[in-house]
Amino acid sequence: MRLIIQCLIMVFLFCAYSFAQDATYYYNRGVSAHEKGDYDEAIREYSKAIELKPNDADYFNNRGLCYKRKGNMLQAISDFNRATAIDSNYVDAYFNRGLIHISQKQFSEAVYDYSQVIKISPRDAEAYYNRAIAYSAQSSFDEAAVDYKKAIEINPGYASAYENLGILYRTLGRNIEAKQYLSKALELFKAKGNQIEVNNIQKLLNRL
Repeated sequence: MRLIIQCLIMVFLFCAYSFAQDATYYYNRGVSAHEKGDYDEAIREYSKAIELKPNDADYFNNRGLCYKRKGNMLQAISDFNRATAIDSNYVDAYFNRGLIHISQKQFSEAVYDYSQVIKISPRDAEAYYNRAIAYSAQSSFDEAAVDYKKAIEINPGYASAYENLGILYRTLGRNIEAKQYLSKALELFKAKGNQIEVNNIQKLLNRL
C-alpha cells in the first residue's frame, strides 16, 4: 500500500513538473512575441501558460500589458487584478493598473495603486510622480506638491517633476516658486537636448 502511494506521489510530482515546464515554454514564446510587438500572438501564448500554471503573477501581468497595448483596458485591469491577487506585493501590476486609471480619469483608484507601489517600493520616483498627477487632477495640490518634491529628492534629474511642480505653483499663483522649478526644468531639458520641452517651458516662464 505504501509503495502504491509513493508511486502515485511520484507520478503527481512528475506531472506537476511537466506542466510547469510546459507553462514556461509557452510563457517564453509569449515574451518573444511580446517583444516583437505581436500582441495577439503573445496573448495566445500567455493564455496557454496560464492554463497550465494559473498561479503565476508574471503571466497575468504580461498578458495585461498586451491587452493594454491593444486598447482592451477592461481585460488589462482584470489581468492586473489577478496578478495582485496572486502576489499582493507585485509592484508592476499596481503600477500598470495605475496608468490605466489615470488615462481613464479614475484618479482615486490611481492614487490607491501608486500608494501601494510606494508602500512596497518607497524609492520609486515615478510612482510619486504619477500619484502627484492623480492628486493634482483631484485638486489635492498640497499632496501633489509633496509627491513631486519626493520624486525630485529620489531623482534630482527628474525634469518632468520640476516642470509639473512649477506648473502647479503657477496655477496657485505662487510665481516665485513656479519660476524656481520651471527654470530648473528648463536647465535639465536643455541638457537632454529636448527642444520641444525647452520651448514650452520658456513660454511659461515668459508669462510669469
